[in-house]
Amino acid sequence: MLEIMMPHLLRNLAATSVGLHKQIHCYVTSIAMPRGSFDAESHMRALVSGSRPMLRVLDLSYSNLNNEGVHRLVHGDWPILTDLNVSNNCFGPAALESLARASWCLLTTLNLSGNMLTASALQSLSCEDLPHLQTLDLSDCGLNGTAVQCLAHAAWVQLKCLCLEDNHELDYQAQSI
Repeated sequence: MLEIMMPHLLRNLAATSVGLHKQIHCYVTSIAMPRGSFDAESHMRALVSGSRPMLRVLDLSYSNLNNEGVHRLVHGDWPILTDLNVSNNCFGPAALESLARASWCLLTTLNLSGNMLTASALQSLSCEDLPHLQTLDLSDCGLNGTAVQCLAHAAWVQLKCLCLEDNHELDYQAQSI
């Protein structure tokens, strides 16, 4: 698994061997962006420029990704992306509408934890958009009972794990029943 931590490396994935004068093809299968404070916009531009046909895992957790960044993200050419982690960023409900328009039909794992989401935003994530989804992490997203009802109507037949931890309104509602 190759992890890339710098945007300039994203731009230079194909290298030429000096001694052999042959082009070396590097197929990136996993990318993890650096955590913390950095220029998310320039990183996102570098990430979505060009095609990464073998990319399966993309970890953008804690990368200050906002709604605009997610909108850019969905334009990436990653036909076999299976795992996307966009947890603990700065986006809200508008980002989910962008994610729903992505063409990542092979996505099996989606981690949205730590982002403030709403029930209406969750309605945009449908089983038609994510037919192979097996794991959905919505922990610490500020969800309430209405959001869970929206999820109940989404018929992800392959969903095996739904994480709803640390949604304090859900905890309160469960205790009052």
